[in-house]
Amino acid sequence: MWDFFSFRLMISTGLIKIMYPIGALAILIGPLSFLFIVPKTGSSTAALSTLPWEMLILSVIIGQVMWRVFCEQLILLFSIHDSLKKNEARATGK
Repeated sequence: MWDFFSFRLMISTGLIKIMYPIGALAILIGPLSFLFIVPKTGSSTAALSTLPWEMLILSVIIGQVMWRVFCEQLILLFSIHDSLKKNEARATGK
């Protein structure tokens, strides 16, 4: 418990694993919703609805890959931190 309050215990890896599917779902729903939205004539979003469906699918694929890489980099950063902490504990004899 003391490790949690002194920030020695990192909870971010677990939060990233929870946030990944939520973000992936948002990346999937966001661009695909433009296929089903019919904007009013003269609306500022009318230009968005004229995007070809191929571009929307491509943006979903690229968005999913970028989101996955970003989450993996964050998890890797915290894994490196944990490894360094274990090596430090082993070196000091704790």
